[in-house]
Amino acid sequence: MATEITNQFSGLDMSSLIGGPLQADCNAQLQLANATANFIQTVGMQEDNSAVRTVDFKYEQIKEDGATQKNEYPNSASCCGKDSKSSN
Repeated sequence: MATEITNQFSGLDMSSLIGGPLQADCNAQLQLANATANFIQTVGMQEDNSAVRTVDFKYEQIKEDGATQKNEYPNSASCCGKDSKSSN
């Protein structure tokens, strides 16, 4: 029985059988990396690539006692999720 199963694979090129899906995975990873870099470049950077694009946050928070507190965070977050005040 085991010999019959082995014989079914005897004519197949193992490098294509195993290498084909691995090559496809590598190509997919490369496409994903390029798409991520393109997104960061177009969405996360200023048009002249001089700085990270940031957004301001302003909101009102309702406290437990019903009072409201205004919160404002200018240039507090980049469009790509990296803290703009961080050195990395």
